[in-house]
Amino acid sequence: MRRIYYVIIITILLLILTGCDHITEQETSERQSITILQEKFSDDFEGADNQWLKAVQELTDVNLTIDFIPTLIYTDEVNSLLFHNKLPMVVVANENVLESVLFISNVENNDFWVLDDYIEEFPNLFQFIGEEKWENCKISGHIYGIPRLRILPRNAACYRLDWAEKLGIDPPQTLDELYDMLYAFTYDDPDGNGIADTFGLITSWSSWNHRSWNGIQTLTTALGGPNGWCYENGTMVPDFAADEYMQTLNFFRKLYADGILTDNFAVINSLQKSELFVSGKGGMTFGVIDDIFILQRQVCENDPEARLGVLPLIYSEEDKWLVNATQGYNGLIMFNKSGDGGIHTEEELKRVLQYYDTLCSGEGQELINYGLEGAHHIIDSTGKKQLLYDDIGESTFSKSVGAYLQSFPVNAYVRRAGDTLLQNEVYDEIEKRMNYLVMDDSGGLVSATYKVNSSSLNDIIRNASIRFILGEITENGYYQKYEEWLENGGAEIITEYTEAYNDKNGK
Repeated sequence: MRRIYYVIIITILLLILTGCDHITEQETSERQSITILQEKFSDDFEGADNQWLKAVQELTDVNLTIDFIPTLIYTDEVNSLLFHNKLPMVVVANENVLESVLFISNVENNDFWVLDDYIEEFPNLFQFIGEEKWENCKISGHIYGIPRLRILPRNAACYRLDWAEKLGIDPPQTLDELYDMLYAFTYDDPDGNGIADTFGLITSWSSWNHRSWNGIQTLTTALGGPNGWCYENGTMVPDFAADEYMQTLNFFRKLYADGILTDNFAVINSLQKSELFVSGKGGMTFGVIDDIFILQRQVCENDPEARLGVLPLIYSEEDKWLVNATQGYNGLIMFNKSGDGGIHTEEELKRVLQYYDTLCSGEGQELINYGLEGAHHIIDSTGKKQLLYDDIGESTFSKSVGAYLQSFPVNAYVRRAGDTLLQNEVYDEIEKRMNYLVMDDSGGLVSATYKVNSSSLNDIIRNASIRFILGEITENGYYQKYEEWLENGGAEIITEYTEAYNDKNGK
């Protein structure tokens, strides 16, 4: 009971100090208690009275305490709790957290459980993730968490299909055709209000991590360049040293010079970018392919006739399709060992892993994917489950459950009976793109220099890219900054990645 008492006291302190949103269930006799920290993207979700959450706890025989922290401050708050040794049992570490020097140093300092010797004891969990994803998610050769599965061809752009059709524009297939469409979205009054108040492209470059979602990697790969890093002629090569990266920068530079790209692209964050797009100020935005479902609902709140589409694949100069792939996951569900709130014994760890194993069972995945009968789905005349939707096209399941799924084992996407036309179109597009994937060869590799100097080195390339787009420096000026990157640790990163790649692949 003393441990439970400490966890309760710590949780209360966290609520006071960090302003977390806190969802908890009263203790039930003999149940395992699990405390979880995850990010919050929206205030629109059901709290402690959520019947689905109660059903999860009944199925898994646990009491869950979930603390939500807003996504824009999530990394800072995780690091603060880590520094003060106040993390709960389970921590959802997204990409930003995993790139934090403080967080990684604590991982290497043995403050989180290594799962190598445990995961195969839990067959549902092990098989649900799959050996490839377990391998991809390793840090310094070890498994430190459960990877949150994501679509491999996830990075994409969505655009105003209704605007394109109104202006008589066919789906673009080349970079030139894409420019022409974005130009028309800017200057041909696509919203019909007689005012020059739209931009072709709204995107965000305010963070290095946005490069996965701001179009630079998507277009660089589509044109034949690396997806992040590639192993070529015996050495690792970063995408921002490739000709195709410069070709993509020149594309953005022209968009900016011609007034097609918003002038605040360098400073707005991802939420501000989405707000501008759904308000009807832009014709296209880069991001992730499954964002289109939320964006479609939001844009229709401002324009009920709006229709979105996924930007078609752009041909490279060799007339072939190339798609930058993710590693198949986005962040890890990790297990804290330190502080009063941590998991301190193998027995405790195995009980927590059993909770996730149960969620990965057939019954667990039915609950995660379909929710509760009557509240979230019905059984149709053929015996299939069909999700229920409200009058603006959002599923009741998504509204009441979606916020929780960041800390649950969820498939990248699931086809369901009763899927909307847009869902089927997007899933068809995903399956098409699976045939043209280009992987990042740095997946699973570790560079000691990058861990220490990632922030300053990333800023060199990000700032140089932005300044080039703004027209402040020439191509020569950009490559001078690349030389600066090399001189300040980049050359060592290339060497360390090359050695790690060779070791991993037996070269």
